[in-house]
Amino acid sequence: MINRNLFEQIVSNQLERNITANPQQHSAISAPINESLFIVAGPGSGKTTVIALRVLKLIFVDGISPNSIMVTTFTRKAASELRSRILGWGDQLRNYLINNLMGSTGYQLIITQLQRLDFNQLFTGTIDSIAEEVLRIHRSPGSQASVVIEDFISNALMIRFGLFSHGRHTNPNLKII
Repeated sequence: MINRNLFEQIVSNQLERNITANPQQHSAISAPINESLFIVAGPGSGKTTVIALRVLKLIFVDGISPNSIMVTTFTRKAASELRSRILGWGDQLRNYLINNLMGSTGYQLIITQLQRLDFNQLFTGTIDSIAEEVLRIHRSPGSQASVVIEDFISNALMIRFGLFSHGRHTNPNLKII
């Protein structure tokens, strides 16, 4: 849709995010489309920002459809924040591009593509929530919806049928730490 330099300039000016200041973050955001990323960093280091901008780069620069992108994280709070940023910033970038390309010759196709973008088609969430969504979407017609076992129940089942079945808990090779 647009080139990477224009994307970086718009992100810098409209979102006030200088993505070239940190070489590692810039490398993650601008990584090739055939490269999956696993980002590990401490709290407050900018992981959510990097992931959100990476997703937006895939959409705006590489032309990847939002329904082809899945982003996972470990906590519901992080997943919610990530989705919020992608939707908010994506909308902000799209509106900026539409308003600034409108009336320019040769950009009608890009404007049409921008107007059709639906950021809500992204798969974002925890691994568990995405798995639950996929099971819900792809279940057989008329079949019972999958049920998520809560932590309390899953722990009770693990203890009852995993640890205590067949006297495993009395195994002398188990060490107490």
